[in-house]
Amino acid sequence: MYLDIRKTYREILQEELDDRIKKNSMYSLRAFAKDLDIYPSRLSDVLKGKYGLSRVSAIKIAQRLKFNDEEIACFCDLVDSLHARSKIERTLANKRLLNYKKQQQYNELTFDFFRVIKDWYHYAILELTYLEGFQSNTKWISKKLAISEIEAKQAIDRLIKIEMLTFANGVYKAVEDFTATTSDIPSKALKQFHSQLIQKAGEALEQQKVENRDITAIVMSIKKENISKAKKLIKSFRREFDQLIGQDDQRDAVYCLGVHFY
Repeated sequence: MYLDIRKTYREILQEELDDRIKKNSMYSLRAFAKDLDIYPSRLSDVLKGKYGLSRVSAIKIAQRLKFNDEEIACFCDLVDSLHARSKIERTLANKRLLNYKKQQQYNELTFDFFRVIKDWYHYAILELTYLEGFQSNTKWISKKLAISEIEAKQAIDRLIKIEMLTFANGVYKAVEDFTATTSDIPSKALKQFHSQLIQKAGEALEQQKVENRDITAIVMSIKKENISKAKKLIKSFRREFDQLIGQDDQRDAVYCLGVHFY
């Protein structure tokens, strides 16, 4: 389970809203309320702590957020621990939450790993450490990646905690083979990661000169049985590309290669 049970259900909802607004500046609390099938005024009051949620409402909201069964149960317990009508129900909900925490003693690393996969700039920071002229300070890093200093510092702290980045003698350094990950990665994190990179590609299309980018496409008719073969070819290409282009001793820029086949 990747629902952060260290937070209240209100904090979880607010974080989800913030993430959606970050991806789409036109998104709003009203749009979020519509997606959750709740009145905007009621959602606003819930987030402000003026009103709580019933278990029925909690289930509906969790389902609309596409939580898995375990996450739905946990989200509902977060709600019941505060708002269940009887003291017994509140006590039982708190006991179940405590059991979740005991079962997942590795939670902090898990959630930090989730955020690394979720937000594109963690990998970009690791790649920056290979550049000539790299400066081990958050101001330089944030300027290079066009992110805030707070985002840069939090990302660096996460990377160090999960041992993907080291800090010695005043220098940040990526741990070799940091890109090797297990297949047990939450799909939501991967979706958000790729969504962010697709958005960055759109920005590059508008902002970068054509000599500094290459965004091309081909539309073709295929046999669906060849999709698995296509994925293997793309994977092979990515690895060969990295070996030929991404392993120079003298590097001066961080690029992203995205191959889209759909």
